[in-house]
Amino acid sequence: SSPGGVKLQQQQQGMKTEEAMQLYDWDSQPERITVLSLDEALGLSHGSGMSGVELLGLPQVDSVRLIKIDVEGMEKEVIAGARMVVQTYKPIIWTENVAYFSSQ
Repeated sequence: SSPGGVKLQQQQQGMKTEEAMQLYDWDSQPERITVLSLDEALGLSHGSGMSGVELLGLPQVDSVRLIKIDVEGMEKEVIAGARMVVQTYKPIIWTENVAYFSSQ
């Protein structure tokens, strides 16, 4: 991966389902990270059992006006993870579409 990028490995025995291993390109010890969808982070879906508010101490969110997506081909997965946020708050969604512009 590029600098600042991550590589996710398979779930490690004993880790919770919302955790994954994060490895950078340089030599360093693996870190545990929490993986939540936007719906889970905002407490609109409890796929991991706890919302981001409870799990990470995130502030309560009362509205979402804009979602900017820059994920290099994973846009559909981001939208799927934010389905309840989109339905509840109806934000503007701003995303790149490199495939569209490359085909023109």
